Amino acid sequence: MSEMDCLFYNKHAHYHTGNTPLALVWKDENCSQYVIDEDSKGQTPPHQQVVLALNHEDGSLITSDDPPIVFGYLSHEFMLNSHLKPGNFLRSTVGDGGMSFVDGKLEKADLHYTNQAYRARASADSYSKILFQYAARHSPLRIEDLVASMGSSEDLAEEAKDVEMIG
Repeated sequence: MSEMDCLFYNKHAHYHTGNTPLALVWKDENCSQYVIDEDSKGQTPPHQQVVLALNHEDGSLITSDDPPIVFGYLSHEFMLNSHLKPGNFLRSTVGDGGMSFVDGKLEKADLHYTNQAYRARASADSYSKILFQYAARHSPLRIEDLVASMGSSEDLAEEAKDVEMIG
């Protein structure tokens, strides 16, 4: 998280350090000039870029999460021809097919392998970073939307308290 991000927590949840679905790191153009990731030249690429780790067991492309989320698979032949080794961080772009979700879970992603990421890179992208960047490009969530949802959540809680049970 950078100093230009907002961090939202569910106040009724217990947290462990690291990535958690109970916390949301969020930013928009009102709080950050870098909402959408840029390339090394400071330009926004036409397609989203993701960095995933190559799993040694099955050739899957995985996130840094624990447990990792699988975004796709590489064939053994492709790995050999491209001189890829398990544990390599691989850069791909999300194609025009985007990402598909079923019941809130990733079903498929239109990934196109670009190259190996820099050796100095410490980890693959997290699932939440990839999804945030995808949403920022396709259906950005604005601060006004977050504030409105928090207000409506409190309104619903108040309404629930006012329900009278007859029986």
